[in-house]
Amino acid sequence: MNELLTNLPLLVFLIITVNYMVGAFFIVYHLTKFGLDSKTRILTIIFLSGSAVFVFLSFYFFFQIDWQELYQHINLLKL
Repeated sequence: MNELLTNLPLLVFLIITVNYMVGAFFIVYHLTKFGLDSKTRILTIIFLSGSAVFVFLSFYFFFQIDWQELYQHINLLKL
């Protein structure tokens, strides 16, 4: 049970990130497939770049969290 609690934030984060990436892929696909002019393609590149930066920063900051310290603070609040 304790192992599940330590892996739960990672599991939730991965589920959210995968859903975001799938959604971003569908948006990019439809923008490139049904975009009529070059402005749409430029917006697609900007959107894709922003999404990649967002995913990279999310992973970076997620793995910077000290989960053991966070769990200790939560347990102190329960007392």
